[in-house]
Amino acid sequence: MSGFDLIAGKPHDLLLEYGYGSCDRVHGARAYETGNLVVVDVDEEGSGGICDMALRMGTITVTLARPLGDRLVLDSGTGLPVVRGVTPPRK
Repeated sequence: MSGFDLIAGKPHDLLLEYGYGSCDRVHGARAYETGNLVVVDVDEEGSGGICDMALRMGTITVTLARPLGDRLVLDSGTGLPVVRGVTPPRK
């Protein structure tokens, strides 16, 4: 996970920015919540075939049970904190 941001007017939603392989299929995002932290994950699946291995960046929204507040956001794959900030889309 490369970043997250809050979505204006939607206090339960987080916008997640993540990297994925050009041949991967993304099935959705999920979050595990406690009182102090939110662990986020993007569910993706590799094609299993020949691929160019290019890294793509994408965004996806995950809905929390309650607003984020001051809870820490962690990446489920690395266990590291996810920084706040999502790269604006290129025009």
